Amino acid sequence: GYSPAHVTTPLNLMWRYSTDDSPGPEGGSPIVTGPAGLRRIMFAIGATVYCVDAHTGSLIWHADMKSDVRAPMLALSGGGRGSVRTSPGLVGPGWR
Repeated sequence: GYSPAHVTTPLNLMWRYSTDDSPGPEGGSPIVTGPAGLRRIMFAIGATVYCVDAHTGSLIWHADMKSDVRAPMLALSGGGRGSVRTSPGLVGPGWR
């Protein structure tokens, strides 16, 4: 999409998140949720779904799905809480 925001280049890497998981199928594109300052990034590697702080890259939670996540994930929210749904089932302790 288009944004009128001015982006200064070159861009600098602010953080990187690494896992000990064996390479496996990616679970689709990452999901970015939440307002500025509370943004979360959720992504799947193999059978594990991760949620990290978008500002710091710190792990917030992870969930083992027991089988590879092959379909895109869906973020659901309501009543001040949220969760992530994948094709195998519901994951994550939720977020506020």
